[in-house]
Amino acid sequence: MKILSLSNENQIILKWLISELYRVKPNLDQYEINLIEKANLNNSLENDRRKTLLFYKFGRIAIWKEIPKISEWLEVEIEEVDIDRLYILPVYDWYLDTGRSFKLIDTIENLSPDRGYKFENIPRQQILHYEKITNMIRNPPTDLNGVVIITSNIEKGLYTIIDGTHRSSVLAKKGRLVHLRAYIGIAPNLSNCIWSIERVDIKKHLSELNHLVNCGSMW
Repeated sequence: MKILSLSNENQIILKWLISELYRVKPNLDQYEINLIEKANLNNSLENDRRKTLLFYKFGRIAIWKEIPKISEWLEVEIEEVDIDRLYILPVYDWYLDTGRSFKLIDTIENLSPDRGYKFENIPRQQILHYEKITNMIRNPPTDLNGVVIITSNIEKGLYTIIDGTHRSSVLAKKGRLVHLRAYIGIAPNLSNCIWSIERVDIKKHLSELNHLVNCGSMW
């Protein structure tokens, strides 16, 4: 990773909101939209309200609350050597579309339509990563930069993308991951973070997901 500059939590929250604004904008009032589109990062009240927006109206508290305290945020540029160490957060709906690895580069060969799952007490559901990424390739967003990544060691990797999974998958398909701008949060220990590829039980997690596939609960 080529380090470009120091960053901070307030900048990361704003970037995350910007990246997902298209999804939530119809449900926001004008004040909330202005918090994102006309942000003043020097205003502590605004920063607090943006964090509340990200947690609740954007629904990302489930991810954020499981991440240990970040010791340092950096703005970086992804280099060729980093590509093989980039992973999508290890959530079940990405399992097959990453070829059972959660590795970002593996989405190139494994993204597929007609994915889905049916768990106990949960009706049959579609997984639409292929459709969303195909649409983004046809109608590219104005800005694909600014994905958010967590790691415990920036020099050795592994890197888990927690925001920008679809955008980075588009760039993987296009062969344009190198030079992608990203924000990396460095935490002292991610072994107990369920959203990190560094989680201590990752092998057990992969085995459980593989069982769900083999018994037909995921396809």
